[in-house]
Amino acid sequence: VIWGLRALQELGLDPKKKVVIVNNGDEEKGSNTSRSLIEQEAKGAVACLVAEPADPYTGKIKTSRKGCGHIDIVCRGKAAHSGICPEKGINANIELAHQIIALENQSDYEGGTTYSVNLISGGKVLNGVSDYAEAHVDWRICKQEAVPVTEAYLAKMKPVLPGAQVEMKATLNRPPLTETPESLALFALYQKCAANLDFKAEKGARSGGGSDGNFTSGMGIPTLDGLGVTGDSQHTVNEVLYLDQLVQRIAALAALILRI
Repeated sequence: VIWGLRALQELGLDPKKKVVIVNNGDEEKGSNTSRSLIEQEAKGAVACLVAEPADPYTGKIKTSRKGCGHIDIVCRGKAAHSGICPEKGINANIELAHQIIALENQSDYEGGTTYSVNLISGGKVLNGVSDYAEAHVDWRICKQEAVPVTEAYLAKMKPVLPGAQVEMKATLNRPPLTETPESLALFALYQKCAANLDFKAEKGARSGGGSDGNFTSGMGIPTLDGLGVTGDSQHTVNEVLYLDQLVQRIAALAALILRI
């Protein structure tokens, strides 16, 4: 973004519009402290350009993303000595196992809502029946309409073990980034900019990951994502970017800013 704007400046090309750059360091944790700033700066914007990496391996642009949230599950049981009288206890760990398997089975991996149980904990001592267990579920949706569907399902889930208690709460952090006529027109403009630089810009499949572009899209602002570097192996120790495509991407972004 910075090098693209610097190129315009050095070439004497005035975008004739206000360009606001928002850099934040908490995006991977949900942008909890920066979301209000992002949305404040985005008000009244004609477009939002997100310099997240392009689609891994292919370099395709991201015009849609899943919405991201989490579901907290708390199970309560009854403590008992696991050697002397385990039958008098109600094992919260077992109840949690029933609940997370049932929830995972609701996942639609062909492009719908998914539930991924990634953090679980329960019990205090080895020789005592667990009276408390909890799980934290990564929740992804394709459409905003999926939120009440999930909430309704969670409200209907009941304890499996007699006497156990179950509490569930769903929190949506990022709304889906969805395609609109305006965002697709923005992508078409980017394609023209790329074509002038002798590379073909293609639209990728819906990304399962979220970005701060989800916020601006949720505000109704035309949003185009994946305009940054190309590379592969994101979020691993082998993460790389392709230097031979860097200048090309910078130029395309600068041209898009100029032509919006």
